[in-house]
Amino acid sequence: MKISEAVSEILDIAFPRRCAACGKINFEGRLNTICDSCAESLFVAKTGRCLVCSEILSISGNLPDMEGCSECFGDPPNFSHSRAIFAYAGSGKVLIEALKYGGDLRVLKDVELLAREVPDLPEFLENATLVPVPLHWKKRMRRGFNQSELICKTLIKTFPRLNIKIANILGRVKNTPSQTSLEKDERKRNVAGAFEVLSPPKRMEGKSRIIVVDDVMTTSATLSECARALKASGFKNVDAFALARKL
Repeated sequence: MKISEAVSEILDIAFPRRCAACGKINFEGRLNTICDSCAESLFVAKTGRCLVCSEILSISGNLPDMEGCSECFGDPPNFSHSRAIFAYAGSGKVLIEALKYGGDLRVLKDVELLAREVPDLPEFLENATLVPVPLHWKKRMRRGFNQSELICKTLIKTFPRLNIKIANILGRVKNTPSQTSLEKDERKRNVAGAFEVLSPPKRMEGKSRIIVVDDVMTTSATLSECARALKASGFKNVDAFALARKL
């Protein structure tokens, strides 16, 4: 038995690992935070989706991916395309909340594994500059980290050969209330004018391909407002990425 495996077994006895979704003790499975049974509800890249806003079109996977959906045609976002890894429901919601509110960094190890299961994600990320959605400084101080920035670093670690960079060039100038309980139009008004572009590094030009990164995409209001600010500053090629997309 390897030393690392022995240490892991001792730790499992002393500090039993529980599935964050169902509470099962010392579960066996490929992920660190949820058991294989709970992981089945993640719908990782197995569903028909809108390639613009990442709206999940079919949980069963019996629909193909589509270049735009009814929501996009009626109210298009300011970014061109987007990707999400899993659905913001069930175990997917548990993972997001464990990272965002619980500070459980084991979730990032699971993100590495799950990201590799998305067939077109490497192509989507290649040669891009990732721009994390910023937190207001007051919220950053309370939380101690920006989960969007951690997600960016995890994507680079997962795909080290894709020439992905991070640029913290967005600032949050308004300490907006949480979007959680707001409807779509309220969300748009809530984040309107909330972001500004800081001085980009000299290597960045308007032709740089930008991907704005957040933890959850619900109505895409936050990511779209970030894209609007970037485009107003001269960046033309702006896409979006979120770990999870609300059903």
